[in-house]
Amino acid sequence: STQISGSLDVSAEKGDAGGISIWGPHIQIQRGTKIHLNAQQGRRASLDVEVTSGDLHAADADAASSESRIDAAVLSAALEEGDVRLKSGEGNIQVDAPVSWQRHLLRLDAQQDIHVNSVMTAIGTATLEMNHGGHDADTDSPATWDDSGVHMALSDDGFTGRVDFKDVLDQSETLNPRLKINGESYALLTEVVNHPFLTQANATQSLRGITDLKFLTQANATQSLRGITDLNGNYAMAAAVGVADGSVFTPIGTEDKPFTGRLDGLGHKITNLSITPELKDPSHVALLGVSEGDLRNLDLDGGESRLGWRVGSKVNIASFVGELRDGGRIANVRTSADVSAVAITGKSASVTAGNIVGKMAGGAISNAHAYGSVTATAT
Repeated sequence: STQISGSLDVSAEKGDAGGISIWGPHIQIQRGTKIHLNAQQGRRASLDVEVTSGDLHAADADAASSESRIDAAVLSAALEEGDVRLKSGEGNIQVDAPVSWQRHLLRLDAQQDIHVNSVMTAIGTATLEMNHGGHDADTDSPATWDDSGVHMALSDDGFTGRVDFKDVLDQSETLNPRLKINGESYALLTEVVNHPFLTQANATQSLRGITDLKFLTQANATQSLRGITDLNGNYAMAAAVGVADGSVFTPIGTEDKPFTGRLDGLGHKITNLSITPELKDPSHVALLGVSEGDLRNLDLDGGESRLGWRVGSKVNIASFVGELRDGGRIANVRTSADVSAVAITGKSASVTAGNIVGKMAGGAISNAHAYGSVTATAT
């Protein structure tokens, strides 16, 4: 066992600072340890901590534990002076206590999973890379551990683990390099916005979001998650989002153009989201209308998915996904949204309602919690 305390100083007044590399089967970096990586005139140093056996925790180092760990306060302070990489060569990375930083890169490399059990806060220019399943970001080699992932801690009452990004600029046009997961850049979403009045002349896909833009009037102007412009893109919630009463959200992904990207809530919630189709004869009513992509770590707090008119075809209604298809996945989610379908169906028409998914045509669901009501009436 390697226990580290005191001061580690590789800073430099002139030129480049040195680097610190700590490697071994069992490492404990104690509370109060001072790590200095700053270079006043050259390249800053970096801290590299690799545990070759078991899990590596960012935690309260005063806690009685035999696990390999770095004190979370020491980690936050080190990130103010340079980049930090934590690697678990055989097990998981566990973030068990708050970590906050304003600049530099925090890179988490896990052979298995990354578990965020507390709150991580990336402020200003701070960046985060999370590599799970043995993905090697240096060589861009794929993950070797099946079904690995990034998991935000989730209880019956909601997420207790999450990642907050502060000072996020508008990312409606480009991907945000502040977050990467297994080598993929993620755009950070910060809000749900009302679309302004659109005419046929200025209706464009970039304004509409990720579904085909149809003619909208002031009466039926809809919402989408701001910044989603590509059905095959990677997106993450930078913060919790509250939706104003009376606002209406149009599902993302259609029968012909399903969502095939990744949407990671990072432990955040969307509150009071009302999902109502803009079409008189919809096919799918949910956050993601049709999905062949990946949805995880998201909480729909309150709100509803609602259908209340004549239906001339088959309709799938739910809170998260209307129809989940092959290749699609829902993992580590929670919803207290209600699902309600009251419809007059035409010939050969039907309504299928569920809380997590309306129709499961393929794909997989794991660790999904539903607390809202589901009612469906069709005549």
